[in-house]
Amino acid sequence: MKQIIKKHSPYLILLMIILVLSIMMPLTFSWLSKDGSIGGNITIGGMEVEMEAYFEYFDEEEVLITKNAFDSLAAPNCYDSEKGLLYINGSLKSAVLEQHEGDSNYVPHFLDDFKVQIQLTPDITSYLRIKVFDEWEVTRFYYSFNTEQIYSIYHEGDNIFPFHLADDAWRVSGEDGYSSLWYYDAETKYVYYTEPLEKGVTATLPFIYGGDAYIPKISRTYIDTCDLILNIRVEIVQANRFSQIWGIDAIPQGGS
Repeated sequence: MKQIIKKHSPYLILLMIILVLSIMMPLTFSWLSKDGSIGGNITIGGMEVEMEAYFEYFDEEEVLITKNAFDSLAAPNCYDSEKGLLYINGSLKSAVLEQHEGDSNYVPHFLDDFKVQIQLTPDITSYLRIKVFDEWEVTRFYYSFNTEQIYSIYHEGDNIFPFHLADDAWRVSGEDGYSSLWYYDAETKYVYYTEPLEKGVTATLPFIYGGDAYIPKISRTYIDTCDLILNIRVEIVQANRFSQIWGIDAIPQGGS
């Protein structure tokens, strides 16, 4: 190793590193920013990236409520800044609210109300793909024994991708006019944005709006709750280098 260092000057090594980074330009991060929050602007390599995650629903007075998922006051116990994880109520909203009928203070953070949006300004024409890491943890509470049993479920076994991909108007599959440029590839488990992002053009991309919630099992002897634990990895690559970097022959075409 010492002989190699002697043969190449530090300036040449630095130049080679910069050249490789500028050509390949893989950008990967897991919901991180300078202060540990993932709700603000991020500047990496001259690229501006902003990720927003929030809950949006109408209250009993039909007033639209929006709560920042990263705000500990607006959404208590929802975001763990040290681990970079979001904790969401993965149970079907209608089933849970039925159990808490009349309790106006019960407003948990439901997957049904969950939205994720990404905004970025590429410094070079690029492609974008995202992987969602999700863990579904069910807690079953037994009334008679005053005990609970906790176990994980593989929700993707029932749903190939248990989140609803949104189009530019926040419509999801099945709604009139739905036209999404997102494509979930079951083989790689990545969601691809199928169109290139142009250099210097700010793109605002609605990504997820709700999903296929867990239907809690409720009986006279027990009741289920479901915690959904989320993290997301975003990858951006120079448009003409996606095949070499991502190991795929082509970007998927058409939204799905």
